[in-house]
Amino acid sequence: MINEDFQERKNEIVNILSYLKCMEKERSTNDSIEKNMEVGDVDFNKLQKTIKASILLMLYNLVESTLTNCLNEIHDAITESTIPYNKLNNSIQTLFLAYHIESMKKKEGAMIRLASCEI
Repeated sequence: MINEDFQERKNEIVNILSYLKCMEKERSTNDSIEKNMEVGDVDFNKLQKTIKASILLMLYNLVESTLTNCLNEIHDAITESTIPYNKLNNSIQTLFLAYHIESMKKKEGAMIRLASCEI
């Protein structure tokens, strides 16, 4: 699942990069790309900058979502496994505790808010 999501996002980035390269090639081989594309007053320099910025954002999202999915898989595997807590390495133990302590604080906060609500 993680690999499929990664490949799908990667392919989207590759497609946009290919489009951008084609657009730049077309622009360099024609005096006026606007004539060929019939788009009127489009500033293609600004459009290319916008597309490049979008690609950077897509790359960030690719990395962020892949890491998040990996960490979720690790968490689920540990939670669902029969591996005793003391058999986990220290870093995983610390992360696991921090996650569950934060989760308990959120639940406790929600319970306090519920208790203070008037029905």
